[in-house]
Amino acid sequence: MLPVVDRSGQKTALAIAGFTLLLLPATFAPVLAMPGVLGLSYLFATAVSGLGFVALVARLLRHRRRENARAVFFASIIHLPALLGVMVADAAFHAVF
Repeated sequence: MLPVVDRSGQKTALAIAGFTLLLLPATFAPVLAMPGVLGLSYLFATAVSGLGFVALVARLLRHRRRENARAVFFASIIHLPALLGVMVADAAFHAVF
């Protein structure tokens, strides 16, 4: 709904950046909540994925263009399911070994 009200995209980009900053600790939280279940694999995947997502959002903040917004949009669709897959694989690995 923000782009309809925000023609320049500045408020929308700032909202995306704010929610991204809230997303990062949320993706690291499972490592703290389940230290015996999740390990370095999930931590590494979260760090790499999070930094990539932040880089895309930073690019959108610098240059509010349609292609940058699309990149953030598609990354947002991929980010959490990919981390969930890594989480399941890491937990399964720790359950077996």
